[in-house]
Parts: sequence; C-alpha cells; structure tokens
Amino acid sequence: MASDIQSALIGLPVPKHDRIRAHNPLCNTYRTKDDRWFWMAMLQADVHWPDFCRAIERPDLENDPRFNTMEIREQHCEELIRILDKILASKNMEEWEKRLRANNCIYGRVQTPLEVTADPQAIANHFFTEIEHPIGGK
Repeated sequence: MASDIQSALIGLPVPKHDRIRAHNPLCNTYRTKDDRWFWMAMLQADVHWPDFCRAIERPDLENDPRFNTMEIREQHCEELIRILDKILASKNMEEWEKRLRANNCIYGRVQTPLEVTADPQAIANHFFTEIEHPIGGK
C-alpha cells in the first residue's frame, strides 16, 4: 500500500490497480480452487521465473518466446495472467503453498481478519495488545 499512501500524501489520486494488466504477473494476486487468494511478490521476476514455472508444473512456459523475459512478459501480461489464473485455480491453497515453498517462490496468503488476529507471526511481533478499557475489561 506504500504507493497508494505516497500518492495520497502528495495529493494525487490513488492509482487503480488492475490485476489483469499487472506489468509483472509474478507480483499479483491469484485465486485458488478453494476460493482463497494469495499474493505473489517476486519483484525480480527473471530470477524467479524458472522456479515458478517448475512450481506450477509448466516448464514449457519458461522459454516460451511470449514470456521468457520480464520485458516480454510485461508486453503479454494479460495473456499470461489468463493462463496463470486457470492454472492456479486448479489446486487448493494448501497444495499451492507446498509447491511454491518447495520451489523458492515468494508469496503470501491473503488472510481473513480472523486469520490475521491468530497469525503466529503477528502474535510474536505483538501486533495486538490488550489494554484496559475505560468502562472496564480488556
């Protein structure tokens, strides 16, 4: 959200993000078979491209002339995102997490508010603290 906040701070309109036209399809959101979402955050897309293709079991995409460099993937982003949407909708979140982790892909699960409040990392970092309420209780 940093770019959104920066725009707001200098009085510019908050940019609209269209996931279908993401310049870097490896930095985008995708839905899984069990209707969960995850955010891929592979900013150095060329570095991660081979591992990602292996993770999604599509080694043919790695050297596909439409997608084999970041610049070319950007030119064909809508086509690639349609392909990835179909692939990533074929398995549930747990299955994709195993495959993405095993292939060194950078991603994060989009959590519900209830999941966030129970997230072990959020708890370990003391994101949520109990305070005394003025009317009573915590």
